[in-house]
Amino acid sequence: MYTKVVYYWRLINPADYAIRTIDTVKVKGKSQLVTVHEVFDADPPEIKEGNLARLQIFKEALSLYDEGKFSDAARLFAACLGQSRGDRVAKIYLERCQQD
Repeated sequence: MYTKVVYYWRLINPADYAIRTIDTVKVKGKSQLVTVHEVFDADPPEIKEGNLARLQIFKEALSLYDEGKFSDAARLFAACLGQSRGDRVAKIYLERCQQD
């Protein structure tokens, strides 16, 4: 699998791309946190369409997670997984919610 690093802040029109925020992490060698995004513009059309269809639910779930509302977030991450069992990010967050 080929991964290309794209700096979100350097995009002229980020809304023109199919992107979802994944997480903010501490990267070795960096003093500031780095936000990781998933870009699915290059995915096959059926995968891209599915990701776009779940995007709003995922964003809501992530917001609830960030607010510490883990049971509400878990319900929405589970809904994402109900639409696509292959959504590894939603699965990881659902597991995090169940641990917290």
